[in-house]
Amino acid sequence: TRLENTVRWRWHTGDVAIWDNRATQHYALDDYGTQERIVRRVTFKGEVPVGVQGQRSQVTKSP
Repeated sequence: TRLENTVRWRWHTGDVAIWDNRATQHYALDDYGTQERIVRRVTFKGEVPVGVQGQRSQVTKSP
């Protein structure tokens, strides 16, 4: 990942970060010490993304 394609967020109470995994990658630095980190995944219905090679993404479900 090129530095110019990254973002470094300075968190404040109530902040929420949202990204689209079809077009981005999430990379969390382990620098939040003892602070609580809550992560939730949300998946929307719609078109199934297609990769640059034309391969359709695989839909998975939680066990």
